[in-house]
Amino acid sequence: HQASPRSDSTGERWPADGLVTRTTGKVYLTMDGRDFTCTASVVDSANRSTLVTAGHCAKDGRGSWARNWTFVPAYSDGDSPYGRFTASDMLVAPQWSRQADDSYDFAMVVVNTDDGTSVQDRVGSQRIAFGSWTEEKVREGVQVYAFGYPSSSPYRGEHLHYCS
Repeated sequence: HQASPRSDSTGERWPADGLVTRTTGKVYLTMDGRDFTCTASVVDSANRSTLVTAGHCAKDGRGSWARNWTFVPAYSDGDSPYGRFTASDMLVAPQWSRQADDSYDFAMVVVNTDDGTSVQDRVGSQRIAFGSWTEEKVREGVQVYAFGYPSSSPYRGEHLHYCS
């Protein structure tokens, strides 16, 4: 029996499988000569190859773009069950690109196919919407989850964790 996600998590390991696990993955990248890891998720797109991630995972605040950017969906303990997808294009908001404004710390990344298969065809995708979140929804108790592969102690970057 699989455990259910908690509604008050502050960083526990994601207890479920399914779409969230498949569409969220670990990202490896190099920026300014240093290696880093991040998290990204596959989102619905016409090209079937678009991910959303943090802006600082694509471009730093000084203008350097990430290199060697590789997405591993459903990463866990070194396993890459759905393959690896390398970046072909990255886009950040102008406010992030020019001033590293934290309010605009997001990026869209288009990835190449893996063995001829798009990432969305391989793992599925999450719906994405802009401008639809309201304080009213928060008051109504809409449950929100944030996912990531944290690597700072006490985490090791080997499993998907969540806050809710």
